[in-house]
Amino acid sequence: MDSVETHELPSIRVEWESLLDAVRGPTNEDEQLRPYLWVDTGQITCPMLLGPTQTQILMASARLLKIPVWDAKEGIRLRKEFAESLCDGSMAKQALDALKRPQPFEAFDGVLSCVPIEATRWRDEERLAAATLICDWLDTEGYVPEPTPDLERRILEFPIRRS
Repeated sequence: MDSVETHELPSIRVEWESLLDAVRGPTNEDEQLRPYLWVDTGQITCPMLLGPTQTQILMASARLLKIPVWDAKEGIRLRKEFAESLCDGSMAKQALDALKRPQPFEAFDGVLSCVPIEATRWRDEERLAAATLICDWLDTEGYVPEPTPDLERRILEFPIRRS
């Protein structure tokens, strides 16, 4: 009988809420403020906080991982996809129109705030997309996050309307 050798990836301790916030942006063009995950501690840091010498040492030894951050284009794409999933055609149109305004994220949130269950569903979808991106990114970097995230979609119950 052949034995299959398996290699588990090393785990990296992460603080999910901080990491999710970092991924969701906003992106910063200033490399000194760009978020990195410090492999040794699981903390999020940036070159400005570490200083140039420590940053170079940590990067050279692959102990700092550059966190992927969504840019505005990705944020719009995710919101557009969500808007197209809305069952209420009028609300879907309002949400899509909101994405064409000067402050698209704020306008989009404003549309969803009128229906709290959809606002909750959006936050859940956005969190799921960010957590999936993080898991895929860490896997590519050769790590498994600890603790593992909940990647399940939540079932939201709609209230029964009575006349």
